[in-house]
Amino acid sequence: QQIRQAIKFELGLTVSIGIAGNKLLAKLMSRRFKPDHLTTLLNRAIPSTLLILLHTHRASITAATTGVH
Repeated sequence: QQIRQAIKFELGLTVSIGIAGNKLLAKLMSRRFKPDHLTTLLNRAIPSTLLILLHTHRASITAATTGVH
C-alpha cells in the first residue's frame, strides 16, 4: 500500500500491484482489479483463481467472436 501511495503522491499516477508466488501470477493479479488496487494471490487460492480467469477469458472470446454477451 505504501508503494502505491508514494507513487500517487509523487507522480500523481495510480498503479495496480499483484503479489503472487511468481511473476506470471503476479502480473495476472495486477490486471485483475484495475485501476489502483493491490491484489495478493495466496498459494491455496491459485487453482480456483485460475479456473475463474479461464472461464472469464473464454466468455470474453465467445462474446467477441459471436456477438453474444
